[in-house]
Amino acid sequence: MFLSIDTYSENMGIALINGHHIAARLSLSKTKPFSELIVGKLDDIFNDLGLSADLISGVVVNKGPGSYTALRVGLSVAKTVSFSLSVPIYAYESLDVIAYRYRLYRGKILVAINGGQKEAFLREYISDGKETEPLTDYSIEKISRLREDIEKYKDYLIIEKNLDTFGKNVIKDIDDLSVDGFFYALKYDLKEDPLFLQPVYLRPV
Repeated sequence: MFLSIDTYSENMGIALINGHHIAARLSLSKTKPFSELIVGKLDDIFNDLGLSADLISGVVVNKGPGSYTALRVGLSVAKTVSFSLSVPIYAYESLDVIAYRYRLYRGKILVAINGGQKEAFLREYISDGKETEPLTDYSIEKISRLREDIEKYKDYLIIEKNLDTFGKNVIKDIDDLSVDGFFYALKYDLKEDPLFLQPVYLRPV
């Protein structure tokens, strides 16, 4: 059974997945710091299901980009579980998984998420109806500028999170990535060394 953790945005996601069966899934809005929520919620899930943490055979975690502080919380918990149980850890990048959710669309995709400081994190992708591939590196743009320039992406499917952009080609992605991220990470074998696993941060530290 895998534990999957997603803390990149205002929605924290935790899932327990056994093969293709989702044994448990919890999605929470950020009412308090994730550091105060995540361990208690993990305990609640295991207690409610009558399961032992020893059943975990691997961990999957979102490494960003996203909220740097929240990502560090998720990564810290994931690495602690990996070390304490001697199980592998897999890590995916948030925008890649968001784009992959819409892989059945054929054409260009723009994924844009709220990066804080009134800025958006962006990346462009191309989809052939089965797979998605990045077209660009990550970029940062002022949210106000993105709204003004949204017309230049008229030929794209735009997937946004927490940006309040509008248009006929805009989809608001609201779900956490704990389940989709799990399947994506295992499909592409995104195994990491927990000693060197760090969040994807787009601004200078």
